[in-house]
Amino acid sequence: MAARSQEARRQRRLAEAERLAAAQEQAGLPDYVAKRLARVRVQLDRIDGMMMTEMDPQKLDRLASAQARLSEQERILDGRPMPGSFKPRTPSKAPLPDLVPE
Repeated sequence: MAARSQEARRQRRLAEAERLAAAQEQAGLPDYVAKRLARVRVQLDRIDGMMMTEMDPQKLDRLASAQARLSEQERILDGRPMPGSFKPRTPSKAPLPDLVPE
């Protein structure tokens, strides 16, 4: 029964990774980037599950650190900018008239 359970989990992980890779291919990413992004996202899901069940503070800290590193990789691979790096465009103001008397 344990072997069947492990096999079912493995099949679910593979199906999820393939689904993510297919979605990224449609987005036009190179093959390596799409596969790497899919693997990172699967790892993030696994870490989230582990964090939900873990009670030891030291292990939780390590899982949180791993999640932060993976999230950074995922952000870079997905092509999202760092928060705050793009500023909204302000409407250009007309230059002020020269108020110096002649």
